[in-house]
Amino acid sequence: MNRRKVTTLMSLVVSLVVFISLLTFSANTVSASDLSRNENIISDSKLENNISSPYIDSEGKSLSLENAQKVEELLASLKKIEGFAVFANELSQTNHLIEGNICVNKAIPHTNIVLSRVYEVEPNDYSYIGDTTSPIQITGNSDFDLAPINVGPNIKVEQPNKNQTIINGGYSTNILATELTEEEYINATSLINSVLDNLASIGDAIKYEADTSFYENQTDSFSSINKLLKNNVAKNGDVVCINVDYTQLINNEGSFGYLINNNSGTRIVVNVITDNSPTINIQKGFTTNTNVSTEFHQLSPYIIWNFGSYAGSINISEEMLGIIVAPKAQVFQASGNLNGEIVASIAGSNGEIHQVSVTPDIPTSKVVEPTPTPEVVEPTPTPEVVEPSQTPEAVEPSQTPEAVEPSQTPEAVEPSITPKPLEPISTKSTESTQTPSEVIKKTKTVDTGDKTNIKKLLEIFGAAGLTLIIAAFLSCSNKKK
Repeated sequence: MNRRKVTTLMSLVVSLVVFISLLTFSANTVSASDLSRNENIISDSKLENNISSPYIDSEGKSLSLENAQKVEELLASLKKIEGFAVFANELSQTNHLIEGNICVNKAIPHTNIVLSRVYEVEPNDYSYIGDTTSPIQITGNSDFDLAPINVGPNIKVEQPNKNQTIINGGYSTNILATELTEEEYINATSLINSVLDNLASIGDAIKYEADTSFYENQTDSFSSINKLLKNNVAKNGDVVCINVDYTQLINNEGSFGYLINNNSGTRIVVNVITDNSPTINIQKGFTTNTNVSTEFHQLSPYIIWNFGSYAGSINISEEMLGIIVAPKAQVFQASGNLNGEIVASIAGSNGEIHQVSVTPDIPTSKVVEPTPTPEVVEPTPTPEVVEPSQTPEAVEPSQTPEAVEPSQTPEAVEPSITPKPLEPISTKSTESTQTPSEVIKKTKTVDTGDKTNIKKLLEIFGAAGLTLIIAAFLSCSNKKK
């Protein structure tokens, strides 16, 4: 009887040890599918640095991810103020009408301020003038609330009848004028200055030394862009970012035509290296070698002239096209019309300013197809090497109970305790109530070290093991008696 007792106890103890070993192994080992998933996540993060970017330089090469993101930030900031012909702290020396909306803290023109809306009218159009003593007149509207204007508290607004509005003595028909409170006026002033400061900072961040390398055998950035467009290296939706010395804007006859002659949808950012020159005179760039009319040209918002934080004077003495981004400078359209937008500290014009500033969607960096990389990283064989499924077989003393073959043992051990360890691991189908990302995050957390449930499981099975041993002792004692 003693021998049978010892054999039974040994069988129970060995089975318990093997079972606990298997549980411990499952708690500390990641399954093949989980390991594969985690490695794929790592691979995806590495792929972010391996991009094929729509942002390219004067050679037609992709910008680095860091530089592309800086250019993207500039475009996103300009997108927020695209609904204006002029965005400035001050409007000055304006002798002709502005065909578009304006947003300025103050206006000190020589004559009346005349705003007109004929082209590119949008339902949410509006203008803002914080302070001025000049008469304001808005023409070209057919609907009462088509292009409202907001003005500061010191600007006098009268409405003698339903269809007529008088602003500082300037007569307008069918417009809506709204006076801001003192607090709203202060906030608007602060906001405009903040936007200008931000644009100056972003503009400086994307400017580098003037380009010295060009596409194929070209000798300057403008002719290089022309070749990139002709050869379809720069495609629709791409952004070409070049750096030119300010001297290339002076008497560089016909060079600007290269930006639009073969362009059907490529955005071009021209970073101007100013070297702190007090004055930059732009002329003759579009005068010759331009095969299309610049007047209200649809590509106007695609050409961006970035002067960063340059604080001098920019005088334009020709028909000009594009968005002039010079938030710290004084920009004056001395002759000809400007088609696009002026972003400046002080803006003025002796010609007309034509708003063509609704910009296209901003491209983002494209991640290379990740299909090949996960295959290389995929560690599917790893779990097979780690899998200790053979270990229990080596230890498995399944033959020992055969010598004893006590059919009564299961009956004595058969208590209702056996199903209880299964209760904590019954799944509550969290996948059905959570998004895939939530399920993955939860699964990842358990895989990487949260063994609370396993510990509870071990405690329960430990208790069950002790119960089995006690039951075996009692069974042997009863039989002896």
